Amino acid sequence: MNFIFYLFPSLFLLFTLFFAWIAISVLILKKPVIISAKWINGLVTLSFLPIIVISLLGSRQIEELMIPALFVVMLIFYYFIIKGYLFYGITADDFRKYLLESLKILKVEHEESMSKIKFKNDKTELNITLQERMGAAMIKMKHGQKSQMKPIITTMKSLVHKNQMEPKKITGIFYLIFTILFGTITIVFSNMFLF
Repeated sequence: MNFIFYLFPSLFLLFTLFFAWIAISVLILKKPVIISAKWINGLVTLSFLPIIVISLLGSRQIEELMIPALFVVMLIFYYFIIKGYLFYGITADDFRKYLLESLKILKVEHEESMSKIKFKNDKTELNITLQERMGAAMIKMKHGQKSQMKPIITTMKSLVHKNQMEPKKITGIFYLIFTILFGTITIVFSNMFLF
């Protein structure tokens, strides 16, 4: 059970570094962060891990197993919701511009609607979710081959990094605040558990 004492500060340090990466990218480097949802799902899984492990190690009755079971169901549910790629610190105009430019470069004929892009040559459909105020976006494959997504994202990343753009600063500010808070919690947990 001693590994739990190392797990909490390590997890908070990992989250601090992740949040700092987003804040630095958006505020200093002036580039949005584009990341696969697999990494976010991994971080969420790691965040639930201590609670699940502690509950399982201490459980002696069926009622006590309900909490880890609930967290496992929540993780599975979250996995199905968050798929595709996430963009942090990007404006809706830039997101749309670089997505459409990527499709043009890749010579993908498509139809665009409010939150979907349908490819004309097959049944591929991309779902797009934008949160303009927070500077966040998500793109995921609804129908089609997952392998079709990689060239689109690679081209978008290339366009984003080549061009000058003004990222959504509010995203960087929020993640800077998260970095400070999680960094403080990391120090407190390190002092509590390790010393």
